[in-house]
Amino acid sequence: MRHNKDFKNQFTLDLRPFLDMLTDRRQEMTFDAWQRLVNSTSDAVCRNPDQFLRKDRPELTITKSIVEIIFEEFIEAESVIG
Repeated sequence: MRHNKDFKNQFTLDLRPFLDMLTDRRQEMTFDAWQRLVNSTSDAVCRNPDQFLRKDRPELTITKSIVEIIFEEFIEAESVIG
């Protein structure tokens, strides 16, 4: 079994196009509106991981946890930069 850190790296790569789009949208929106968009994107990934992530992943609860961490860290990083 792979470690969660490996899955986090894989998921981050899988989500990179979406994270890049969210970064671009950051300048167009208030922080609150942007954060809602990020959270809704995270929710969509958690509800439908097959549409966003490769098939090689852990059970759904672990997948959701890793995705939530990725998006939480993304918001934190963007709030410092933005």
